[in-house]
Amino acid sequence: MKVKNHDADYELMQRVARGEQPAFRTLYDGHKARVYGICLRMMGKGRGADDMTQEVWLRVIKNANMYRPTGTLAAWLSQLTRNACLNEMRAAKPEDFVEDLESIADKSQSMDADSPFKGLTDNEELEQAFQALPSQQRAVLLMAVYEELSHSEIAKELNISVGAVKQLIVRGKENMRAHFAEKA
Repeated sequence: MKVKNHDADYELMQRVARGEQPAFRTLYDGHKARVYGICLRMMGKGRGADDMTQEVWLRVIKNANMYRPTGTLAAWLSQLTRNACLNEMRAAKPEDFVEDLESIADKSQSMDADSPFKGLTDNEELEQAFQALPSQQRAVLLMAVYEELSHSEIAKELNISVGAVKQLIVRGKENMRAHFAEKA
């Protein structure tokens, strides 16, 4: 059954890539809440979630032909949205990106007693440690802490097992701790 869904998603994205308006409408109607929700959580109301949402949909149209049905379409859109938001945050003002990382650190302190962010005060160090993480670990930590998704929700988004999500979180935390241990 999954193959059929992947085939349908792939066909839909191919139609979007060809510029078929009804195909884009179907895609947009099915995923607009997800894309806007991610932009809202990552960019905030005052920082242009609406503008970022429009930018994401433009990127979807531009990159529709690059979609490959290796995971779910929802996961692909979510990853594209997160990457677009992160890129915008970095490009706009690096200090704002650091503030966003600090908010992740603040949230994580209430979530997990052994958070790799716990007790950090050096913004630059926090950003360096976070950027040094492998992309999957960085994405999973963002989803768990910033988007407050459960392990099963993250697994579904990324089309991986819950065990793999847990392992990525553990490794991400270990890498963050190792980064700070080297600096101590």
